[in-house]
Amino acid sequence: MGESISPDIVAKWGILVRSTTTQI
Repeated sequence: MGESISPDIVAKWGILVRSTTTQI
């Protein structure tokens, strides 16, 4: 578990953050 972060995870995080920012 020492590999670089996968783009898939980054994309999911981005969507999550965007959703939270839009709610606020």
